Amino acid sequence: ETLASCQVKVPQLVDPMQKLRDKVADFVSQMPDKIRDCFAVPSPCCCMTPYVQQQEPRCLMELLELADLAMQVDWNPFDDMLVGLRETFYHLDMSTISRPAKQFSSVASERLDRLDRLVVGARPGGNYCLLPLGSSKQR
Repeated sequence: ETLASCQVKVPQLVDPMQKLRDKVADFVSQMPDKIRDCFAVPSPCCCMTPYVQQQEPRCLMELLELADLAMQVDWNPFDDMLVGLRETFYHLDMSTISRPAKQFSSVASERLDRLDRLVVGARPGGNYCLLPLGSSKQR
């Protein structure tokens, strides 16, 4: 029952994550241009841009290096995980999990009942004797 309720919520989790991942990828791909735009000379002086920026500022170079590193991130494992989660879990037949779990539960409950009876019998005044009878030798 709980697994089935989780199955319904998978699209509500996966779809927003995919949209957020796309936004991050778009931002990262546009980042170098946006960084360069921040260092552009304003419009009254834009004709002087080649003279002002003969050598790019150090912070611009560092930011562009970091942007290059961000663009090298491999999103394939994350994408594969989202696709796999959607395809595997959302279309999963719950009986493939619930049937073996119910069988295990029935077998385990029988053995737990036997264990409970053994514990009750092992208590003082119970019907079971845990020590072998007739072994009165001392060690």
